[in-house]
Amino acid sequence: MQDSIKKIIAQVDFSGHIYEPQRKLTVIEPQVLAMQQQEQLTVPAYIAYGETLLEAGRSQDAINVFEDLLERYPVNKTIAVQNKGLHEALALCYLRLGEQRNCIENHTGQSCIFPIAGDGIHTNTTGSAKAITIYENILRVFPDDLRSRWLLNLAYMTLGKFPQEVPKQWLIDPKLFASKNIIPTFENTSMHLGSMSMTWLVVLSSTT
Repeated sequence: MQDSIKKIIAQVDFSGHIYEPQRKLTVIEPQVLAMQQQEQLTVPAYIAYGETLLEAGRSQDAINVFEDLLERYPVNKTIAVQNKGLHEALALCYLRLGEQRNCIENHTGQSCIFPIAGDGIHTNTTGSAKAITIYENILRVFPDDLRSRWLLNLAYMTLGKFPQEVPKQWLIDPKLFASKNIIPTFENTSMHLGSMSMTWLVVLSSTT
């Protein structure tokens, strides 16, 4: 059975696989590095590399790629239709970085529970703060961009600044998040019971 599975895996083209970013990265990364050494790196290939880094959980590396693109081609620092996706990708990288540095590295019983409040609020503010700046820049050009507006409100929430500091023109009414029913809060007590360490051991072992 194991041999059969290995044969099937060996036949898979991971270069475009949407569910295996780690394996996809093992294909794309050497190609990008080779193109860099030969000074033949194309913008689409570099963007695809940055997106794959983000999907694989290497948020800071992805940030480095997208910020490098903005430095290489400074005309793209001015947000427009043709480069909006680049700014959206960078903002998402920073949101993800904030999640990793808080919800994973500094996990609490209230982490990642929506609406974010209490101990779920980020103590390391860099990721969300950077994302806020980018999303506000996007919304100044594309005020009807509902995805950026939603993520902007979420980023403010992670910093404990929702709704009071969200610019009024982009604020999502807090009443929309209010529950019609009173539901008790179920606290995540796993870290106090010693089961979190086993959970992360399983996760880490599955990714190595």
